[in-house]
Amino acid sequence: MQGSVHAFANYVEELAETHSHLSVYTIYEKPTVEDEALQRHQLSGYITDDFLRPLVPQNADVYFCGPTPFMQAVYRILHSIGIQEDRIHYEFFGPEGVLTNLT
Repeated sequence: MQGSVHAFANYVEELAETHSHLSVYTIYEKPTVEDEALQRHQLSGYITDDFLRPLVPQNADVYFCGPTPFMQAVYRILHSIGIQEDRIHYEFFGPEGVLTNLT
């Protein structure tokens, strides 16, 4: 993903500006030169353990959605950092898939 096709980017930023408890972190797989210049994202490529670990407290309830490979990566990382299964919540867009038993 990149900034030119980032759905609801402006809306999410507006929410973060009006709600102090909301933090937004953006990862673009292939950021454009404009994305880089405007610092629209915090990480290039794919989500990593090193990126996510400091952002997620052990007692967090985590909600995520997206393409299946992204969701599988997030699910694995959450397990690796010790988030309990009952605190992991996700939703598929399109045909339902399975994320369990990936660790």
